[in-house]
Amino acid sequence: MTQDFSTAVLDTLLPGDAVLPAASRSGIDAAGCLSAHASVFQAIAAAAGGEAAFIAKSAEARTELLRKIDLGPDAPIFKALVASAIYDYYTSDAVVSALGWRQGPPQPSGHKVVEADEATWQRLDRVKGRPRLWR
Repeated sequence: MTQDFSTAVLDTLLPGDAVLPAASRSGIDAAGCLSAHASVFQAIAAAAGGEAAFIAKSAEARTELLRKIDLGPDAPIFKALVASAIYDYYTSDAVVSALGWRQGPPQPSGHKVVEADEATWQRLDRVKGRPRLWR
């Protein structure tokens, strides 16, 4: 199995658009994906008539071929590939940045909390004045 073939499969699964990068430009480790899911890549190559034949197909033909794999006997291992690729894709720095999400953990920076107004403080005083609700 070649890197070009695994990249073509991943780009067919996650083609990207005007905002999001394709899988090959997102930082997904295509070689690692290939080694972890070798059996499904072999099934895709066999169904396509070889790696080069899959790479040469149009995007629509590749999509249709993967749809057939998803509906066939290799569906469980194909779904495992898809789940792994989606996880790697949406946790990659390129995709997180493209979506406008902040990178890194939420702490210690935390999230901005708006200061409470006087009405909120008054409602909280009523809550603090209540007796305990548990035993």
